[in-house]
Amino acid sequence: MFPTITSHIPFDPVPPLQPDWTRLLGPTPFDPAEVARVLARSPDWLALRDPYLRSIVYSFGWIGDWLERPTKRERVVLIVGDHQPAAQVTGRDASWNVPVHLITSNAQLLDRIQRAGFAPGLAPPSPAIGDMPWLLRVLLDVFDSHAPVPAPGGHP
Repeated sequence: MFPTITSHIPFDPVPPLQPDWTRLLGPTPFDPAEVARVLARSPDWLALRDPYLRSIVYSFGWIGDWLERPTKRERVVLIVGDHQPAAQVTGRDASWNVPVHLITSNAQLLDRIQRAGFAPGLAPPSPAIGDMPWLLRVLLDVFDSHAPVPAPGGHP
């Protein structure tokens, strides 16, 4: 589990991406110049959209870096959105729906999740295909190779 706390207020400062993961547990995980540059950016509580976007770019950057790393066994990754950011970022009356992504190279699992209503790619379908209780039931059925594939259509 990788919690993405940088996507929560105040969003800034966002740490620099560190491509050498072995440095992250050492005494100097980041180059001092990068740390100084990042820490020079203080939160602006009245302008949250750009810092939020930087935090999302950062989160997807390290998740993408981790996904590109070789693995000895098949990997199945489930990315679940947490909640919408502040209205200053989304605008008023933003939907409470969040994206859910399943990443795997397992063709059978991809087929089952798509038959349950998930769409390939990064852009989730609209309208939402289900709520969180529906998602739990679908995932349990999709990962159970003996269960019938659930039909799309929860209650958003």
